[in-house]
Amino acid sequence: MRGIKIKPPKVKFGDGTAIELNPGDTLCFMRKQDRRILGWNAKPVYIPKREVTVGVFADNNVNRKRLLKFLQRIKTGHITPKWEFPGIEKMFKVTLTLPEKPNDIDTLDTLWQTRFSDYDVILIVSSNEKIEEKEVIRIRLFERGIPNKFLVFSGDAVSKIHIIYSVGRGIIARAGHFIPYILHDYATVMLKDLMGDDTKLIFIDSTIIPGFISGSVYLGTAAIVCDPSGIANDVLIIPHKSEWDKLSATVRKLDEENLINTNAIFCVHGHVSVNDLEFFKAKMKNYGQWVLIEITRESLDPLIVREINGNTPWGYGLEAANGRKYIINLTWYPEKIRGIVRPLMVRFRVDPFNDLRLRREIIKNLSWSPVLSPEAPVRFPSTPYNLYLADRLCKLLYRLFEVLIKPGEEIKVLNRIIDSLGTLVKTRGGFPLLIHG
Repeated sequence: MRGIKIKPPKVKFGDGTAIELNPGDTLCFMRKQDRRILGWNAKPVYIPKREVTVGVFADNNVNRKRLLKFLQRIKTGHITPKWEFPGIEKMFKVTLTLPEKPNDIDTLDTLWQTRFSDYDVILIVSSNEKIEEKEVIRIRLFERGIPNKFLVFSGDAVSKIHIIYSVGRGIIARAGHFIPYILHDYATVMLKDLMGDDTKLIFIDSTIIPGFISGSVYLGTAAIVCDPSGIANDVLIIPHKSEWDKLSATVRKLDEENLINTNAIFCVHGHVSVNDLEFFKAKMKNYGQWVLIEITRESLDPLIVREINGNTPWGYGLEAANGRKYIINLTWYPEKIRGIVRPLMVRFRVDPFNDLRLRREIIKNLSWSPVLSPEAPVRFPSTPYNLYLADRLCKLLYRLFEVLIKPGEEIKVLNRIIDSLGTLVKTRGGFPLLIHG
């Protein structure tokens, strides 16, 4: 057993600009000496379209004047005594088309009379924390292939750069598969050298779908297939009876879609059952070499507590069992915030390579991946990013089913949800769906 410290994550932009992020910064993409958001003038890795049109709907309690000011600052930027936000248009090299005034959304009828083809993304703004019939609105937009973002708006958001930045990036992310940056080569090159350039990472999570369907317990499993740089290439939503667990259900679906003809790293949220493990090993014999990892959140292990000024530092942890088990903290805590967090437990259940260097490279890749999050300028997720997205997608599936379920129509409702989410994937790509979780 040995203590480890993951180096601060690095990202790379389309023009080769590299940025190292500091987990102690109050805003992770801002440093006091820079004033502007890091990488604001760097070329994005991928821009799917040059103009994004946003439809804005707001309830009557939202202050229209302040909302329009907020939206304009998303578009063109905002300067405070400490920070300068250059605006989404400069950052993403796009034209952001916003309405002259928000549409009213007193009733659902107002929304459905809109020509949705005019918009790339819909922003629904409310003054109330609980937006009435949110999930009903959301699925009807999904069925029309329209990405959407819900925003609870208060007047003071107008002056808060991290909120302006977060909402702006969220709108862009939903409109298409915009990729501002990817993981730096330091987190990908050796991994590909050891496993192959076409290596895939597959992140899996599942949820129990409420109630019984046809007398059986159903699970909703989400699988996200990405490359080592963190780009999601395929998104699978897999409803299945509990006779198949999440890993075996995913492998079967990947096989159907012809997506597992390479070496791959399977990252599963939660424990893998004995039946799943046996199925996985048997199936792997017909394909490449697959690594299987379990990732769980554990109660704090006193062995990894390293308090510096009362904080638990990002990236500290333990390597045990000759690199087959890691306990590591990925919670991004700025200097002024105190707290002890639940670390990740990462277990290598299957590793045909049996290479300690490879396991360490995988841990670095997973640890750096949370910085890919487009909506976390204050703190990134504390789990590997695409596993976090799989979890969000499962939660979205659960919420939609819970709201829409009708006695005797469970299969019909489930198919409606799957079809609507599939429509968004086909029309907009996988990532705009993932960020809706």
